[in-house]
Amino acid sequence: MKDKPNSCPRCSVALRAIDIDGIVVEFCGVCRGGFTSQDTLDQLLGHGLDGAEQGPTGLGDMDECVSCGAPVIRNEHPQSTWFSCAACDGAWLEAGVLARVHGERSSGPPTRKTPSVGPTASTISANPEPAVPPAPSPAPGPRRSLGHPVTELLASGSDDEADLMSSRLPFDLPLVQYLSLPAAAVLGLLAGVAQLAWPPVFFAQLWFHEVGHAVPAWLSSRAALPLPFGFTFWREESSWFTGLCVLFLIGVFGVTSFREKRYYGVVASAVLLGFWAYQTLVLEPYASIGWILFGGLAGELVLTTLAIVSFYYRGPDRMRWDFWRFIVLVPAMSAFVTSFAMWVRIDQGTQGLPLGSIIGAPGDGTGDIERMLAGYAWTAETLTTAYRSIGTLCVTIIVVHYVFFAIRARAGAAAS
Repeated sequence: MKDKPNSCPRCSVALRAIDIDGIVVEFCGVCRGGFTSQDTLDQLLGHGLDGAEQGPTGLGDMDECVSCGAPVIRNEHPQSTWFSCAACDGAWLEAGVLARVHGERSSGPPTRKTPSVGPTASTISANPEPAVPPAPSPAPGPRRSLGHPVTELLASGSDDEADLMSSRLPFDLPLVQYLSLPAAAVLGLLAGVAQLAWPPVFFAQLWFHEVGHAVPAWLSSRAALPLPFGFTFWREESSWFTGLCVLFLIGVFGVTSFREKRYYGVVASAVLLGFWAYQTLVLEPYASIGWILFGGLAGELVLTTLAIVSFYYRGPDRMRWDFWRFIVLVPAMSAFVTSFAMWVRIDQGTQGLPLGSIIGAPGDGTGDIERMLAGYAWTAETLTTAYRSIGTLCVTIIVVHYVFFAIRARAGAAAS
């Protein structure tokens, strides 16, 4: 018996067991697909499966089994399409197939009626019984519940959001994939670069800046506290206790992502683990302080890009990233385009370096730029080149993600 239910390959929702005339199907409340064993597939579909044509899955199809993660095979039948797994003998049915099967099995086979033209010898009885009038149709009333909310949702076929109270927002809706990033970029340009909504953009940029200081501090096993109004406090000395706490959090995120097959989270955890090992075990303390200083302005580019491209990837289910990604996208995009536009202007010579700090004037030595210029081997030109190059790389990563997932969404829509 599995410890946890399977998850929908389309929506990452935990599947729920429903009973369709004695046949158990694990059902998704969002896309209304279902998972069952191939032993019961013939009973469920109600016709032979020998005529099905098998072929490899394509772009937009499933590529892994819901239960065991092994590769699946697409099966095309004149009446149905499903994905089968040879490793665990499982089968996934798409929403349209499952809804049609439920409707056919609920209504039952049609009965043939022979038109009557009059009494015959075989129908005349010596003692005919009086005809029983048909029962009156019940008055219309509220729809009767089918006893299970998921079964009722499957039978009704309703798309009402009220029926999806416990569902998750799907990640493969074509319209969302096409419009989300361009819309966020336009809003970011208007709000940040054109300064139509400068205060909230400045607050978002400041928050990413301070977290940008804190991340290299944490990865170098230093306690750090980023505050959203322009301050980040960190300890000058590293601590093994802090390092073990950071390792524990990275491990929890990585293990949870692996169990739920969120490979983006697994990769992110591995990258963070590598940075932790380098900054804690290899890098000299003085150099790691330099990366903490560098990380503030870098965080406005790197962390915002991470938040933007994470829009396309599922996180662990308990994080509810499917919802929060919409809340994070616009502030992250606004902070990114504002910061990158600043470095473009600095590189072109139309703006100077951002000297000073939130409380210090330029030239007092308290700003990040001034401390890097005074205490490390940075110059104004090398800093400008470094941040501009990071911003250009981040733009490339964002554009590549947008194009890839837009094509993928289009292919998935065409396949379905």
